[in-house]
Amino acid sequence: VSLGVAVLSLVLFNLPAAWQARRLDLVTAMRDGGARSGTQNARSGWLARGFVVGQFAVALALVIFAGLVARGVEHFHSMDIGYPVERLLVITAHPSAQRYATSEQARAFYQRGLAELRALPAVESAGLMPEIPQFDGNGFSTLFAAQAERGTPAERQRRASLFVAGEGALETLGVPLRSGRRIDRRDTASTERVAVANEEAVRQLGFRHPLGERVCFGARITGGECYTLVGVLADIKPANLAQPARPSFFVPESQVTIRDQQWLVRTRGDAAAALPLIRPKLAALDHQEPLEFQIVTESNYREQEGTRLFSLIVNVMGGLALFLAAVGLFCLMAFQASQQRREWGIRLALGASAFEIRRRVTAAGLRLLTIGALPGLAVAYGLARVLSGMLPPGVTRDWTIWLAGPLVLLAVGLLSVWVPAHRASRVDPVTALRED
Repeated sequence: VSLGVAVLSLVLFNLPAAWQARRLDLVTAMRDGGARSGTQNARSGWLARGFVVGQFAVALALVIFAGLVARGVEHFHSMDIGYPVERLLVITAHPSAQRYATSEQARAFYQRGLAELRALPAVESAGLMPEIPQFDGNGFSTLFAAQAERGTPAERQRRASLFVAGEGALETLGVPLRSGRRIDRRDTASTERVAVANEEAVRQLGFRHPLGERVCFGARITGGECYTLVGVLADIKPANLAQPARPSFFVPESQVTIRDQQWLVRTRGDAAAALPLIRPKLAALDHQEPLEFQIVTESNYREQEGTRLFSLIVNVMGGLALFLAAVGLFCLMAFQASQQRREWGIRLALGASAFEIRRRVTAAGLRLLTIGALPGLAVAYGLARVLSGMLPPGVTRDWTIWLAGPLVLLAVGLLSVWVPAHRASRVDPVTALRED
């Protein structure tokens, strides 16, 4: 495919020159001075300039696009997702339905593992959590409403992320507590159903004093019941970091029906160093059950490497497009300057300065650059609109990138026309006139 595209491009971009050569005017071509008439053939001139303008338009759009992507990746890597990921370990198991037929048996398996983990000196805290916010996804999607608004039609209700957390899980996760309490050992299947909300959920509910308020959920795991708010946590970024924080609720794992869970572990030292101590303890629970160990920081690092690679590829594409545009402008201006040698010689003979010649050649090149910048900015704006849903808020409106793109284009354009302008200013009038 690449070879085919290369050959096709070669053919297409040589067709205009071949077509013009086919329609060559022999009288004009053979007339004295026709080869250096001082003005380029109009039909070939506008086509060459059009290609250069198009190259600069594409180059400017790609340079701005690359800058926005690089700035977005930088923001992602420095963004606070809502909880510390250092020393955090996630251990996943899926108890076999043959040997753990009921939810109670599966829950007992997880509880035994939790007791083993908490007994290890290398473990600072541990808890059960089927899905880790931001790391695994956005939890269960559910409709929610205050108990007083329970009769509101579904299409008018708001949507939130619902997470299940066992005793000690939220402390292990490390999300800052704003008010009230987290889920703890008081929350059992026989006690009042409780929930912990994040700040965004409280804002959308309009509660000035949320503790003690009742919220109803539509998720199947909650049985459609209402829960009493006992705490408020700080917001956690969703899995798509470009989006704002979503309303989120946490309910006790003992008060919902759910089978598969995960052990969430915060180690005292390096998580990788604690793995050799943790693995045998959990493997001894049931040698027939496979376990998956994930260090959160390492998983995040792998994802960051992917975003960095994408940013690098886009920047290389932008640089390559800029280089090709510079080569195109250089070739065009060098050709035009050579075609106008007689004109430069006459001007110099009549007293024009070398600076005036350089200014004329440079101005001609910068006009093409300016014309190409206008559609380039329009294309860059369209790309920024597409990127707005994939980058952190405000990145696509970063004025430094929008200013740096045209400045880089201007610098490259000036470098491209400097050599042809310098050569034109050093033309020997006697030699140029003798040639004609």
